[in-house]
Amino acid sequence: MSFQIEIKGLDTLRKKFAQAPKTFEPILKNGIVDSAKVIVRNEITEAPVKTGNLRRSILFKYSPIQAIIKPNSEYAYWVHEGTGIYAGKGMIRPKNAKVLAWRSGGQWVFAKAVSGQKPNRFVERAWKKSESPIKRIFDKMLKDVVGKL
Repeated sequence: MSFQIEIKGLDTLRKKFAQAPKTFEPILKNGIVDSAKVIVRNEITEAPVKTGNLRRSILFKYSPIQAIIKPNSEYAYWVHEGTGIYAGKGMIRPKNAKVLAWRSGGQWVFAKAVSGQKPNRFVERAWKKSESPIKRIFDKMLKDVVGKL
């Protein structure tokens, strides 16, 4: 005994599935890029500013179906996570000298140890500020995708 099932419009459905990547990729790219721009903008406004280098270093890179957002400054991690006692590492002490030395307000400051820098969780604050706008972007993206079906 054998059965034969005929699906009307199967060829059309197969063609639409084959075209899906070409059809949807621009919509997805726009949504991801727009979302990344929101996050970058919020990270820049939340990042502390002393010289402006940290803020200038926050960029994103798009590659298919993802965006990588990160500050490219060497010290961004330490600003975000903190140093010394605030990072659970203990007091910061000199390794190759008797004292630590740095300039502050045009004057030299010397210390045998410092507690470190408190964390400034600017990335977390930026993500929280970005959540609602990104939801709107993805809602629109989903509507655009459904509209193309």
